[in-house]
Amino acid sequence: MKVRDIGGVPFHFIPTPSYGGNRLGRLRNTVAFNRRVGATLLNTARDASEDPDVIIASSPQPLAWPAVARASRTLGAAFVPEVRDLWPESLQELAGLPRWHPMVLWCRRADAVAMRSATFVISPLQQIAAALRTRGYESLASIVVPNGVSMDETSVPALPSSLSEPVHAARLLGRRLLLYAGAIGVPNAMDSLVDAVAQLGPEDQRGLSVLVAGDGSERTRLAEVATHRHLPISFLGPVSQPHVRALCRACDAGFLGWLNRPLYRFGIAPQKRALMLGEGLPIIHAVPHSLLDEAEHGVGWSVPAGQPASIAAAIRLMLSTPKSTLDKMRSCCIAYAKETLDWDRIALLPWPELERVAALRRSHRSRWL
Repeated sequence: MKVRDIGGVPFHFIPTPSYGGNRLGRLRNTVAFNRRVGATLLNTARDASEDPDVIIASSPQPLAWPAVARASRTLGAAFVPEVRDLWPESLQELAGLPRWHPMVLWCRRADAVAMRSATFVISPLQQIAAALRTRGYESLASIVVPNGVSMDETSVPALPSSLSEPVHAARLLGRRLLLYAGAIGVPNAMDSLVDAVAQLGPEDQRGLSVLVAGDGSERTRLAEVATHRHLPISFLGPVSQPHVRALCRACDAGFLGWLNRPLYRFGIAPQKRALMLGEGLPIIHAVPHSLLDEAEHGVGWSVPAGQPASIAAAIRLMLSTPKSTLDKMRSCCIAYAKETLDWDRIALLPWPELERVAALRRSHRSRWL
């Protein structure tokens, strides 16, 4: 185990096998982490001056949760899983795995063990309480903590030439810039954006440049489709977060898309949305189940997920919006982010379940579970 000091806080890194893609190597990596995380927690606690009050298990998937729950019991700490996505539903609805698939069964068992052991649940999903009820956990308390963004005034680096050149080239042609930044996989619904751009007329296409920053399983295929259709879409490859922030400031609007799946009725939690709004970038959001209405807050345009024609209509609206109006929308984006997505403000919100845990600790109760 390696320990690194980052910003005055010690971070413990668990060595695991490296991997690429979503094949056997990733499974081997996950198993290795799950086997070591519990022992790492216990060893870390023994080296500390006192036992922890709460252990928060924040993970994209629930496979490590049982080990963390066992360590929490041993240490007499509250076990609090953060449900960032719903598993195994994500595997079934997004990856198309059958309910008897070993990964589906593994995730279902891990999730059940964690929910039975949890003191309460935190999640960025707006309807997490409803999701828990459908699984039979009516009495399990939950707290919605949105994905936020740091609104500090840290400087944003200048774009390297590989990123600044397509921006400058578009500006010289008088084009508006639409940015997507993030993973390029099936769940990100980038096909709908490519199809929407293809539906634009020649004049609108001449007035638009789409920049796609990121990587994923669909990147090569979509780049070939865009090239074959002669669409004004540039795939920039992986981009660091500081440079994504700089791209947000250089572009006119951002894009976020989703598949239209029942899974999303319980909420969505795109970190990219917080980052874009924090940098003042209005968003064209192809969102399922009317979960977020960007137009209501003056921070963009919301359209139904999976409908390229609706996305194309939103792009035309963005292209026809006067620059002065876009500038006002930028100000609205920053104000909205400061009010609802700023980590400093989120941290100061009242969290009754955390207060309850603190009260239990003060009463000298040594076991939570």
